[in-house]
Amino acid sequence: MSEYIDNVKLNGVSIPLRDSDAQQKIAQMEQQDTGNGIASARMNADDSLTLSFTDGTSFTTPSLRGAAGYGMPAGGSPGQILRKRSAAEYDFEWRTPADAVTVDFGTVSSLPVTENAAGVTADMVVAAYELGTPTAFTDDLTVTTGSGTVTLSGSITGSSTVKVTLISADAVNAG
Repeated sequence: MSEYIDNVKLNGVSIPLRDSDAQQKIAQMEQQDTGNGIASARMNADDSLTLSFTDGTSFTTPSLRGAAGYGMPAGGSPGQILRKRSAAEYDFEWRTPADAVTVDFGTVSSLPVTENAAGVTADMVVAAYELGTPTAFTDDLTVTTGSGTVTLSGSITGSSTVKVTLISADAVNAG
């Protein structure tokens, strides 16, 4: 859901941006000696806000959407982790850890069930679940890792396909 700015406060006067004559009201505001006045404000299709100033310059904000998270990259796949890509603000990326292991249990109709999985160690943790639709699991689904095995435990009513992606606990803690 998008969120919008309903008004701005300029020189102590609140101006509704959704008002049909808002740009005219903004343009009529007296320019202060300490800075520029706002000539217009426009909400863009990408939910950014462009402010045009009386000196002819303008400034466009990043998206004000908020719900997706400022600087949060779109996408990502099951098993990927979000990591900081550089020292720049809000520079993140989705990344598949090199040591990720995905275990495909196929269709599961009873629990517990254990799968042999090469590369799985006891210190691995769940990075993502892929459950079929409709999922038949209750909230108490647990995953236990061993040396070369993964066990699903909990309750199930019906059946569902299950894939579990695991990564090393060290990879999670190291970021």
